[in-house]
Amino acid sequence: MDTLLADGIRPFVTLYHWDLPQALQDGGGWPERATAEALADYAAVVAAHLGDRVTDWNTVNEPLCMTSAWGWCTWTTPPSARAVKASGLRYAELIRAHQRLAHTTGTAPVA
Repeated sequence: MDTLLADGIRPFVTLYHWDLPQALQDGGGWPERATAEALADYAAVVAAHLGDRVTDWNTVNEPLCMTSAWGWCTWTTPPSARAVKASGLRYAELIRAHQRLAHTTGTAPVA
């Protein structure tokens, strides 16, 4: 991070990009509220270490792709699971995670 800043590069940090830890996936993944809570804890650690140098955060990359049929029906994107019935719950938990990550990093909504 320091090298990027020294070279005049403004860092944009992505907190989640389809890289759900296996332990969270094994515990049920996105349909479980614990996943959003764990990612909020992770965001707090990242923000504590980088928050003095990072002002731009991407909380969840491509949420539509990971909550759509692409990842849950066709196996073309993560999590490559066949569980269409849980789609509303997955999306709700993903939005909850986005909210928690944004709050933890102090990110304001983009108008």
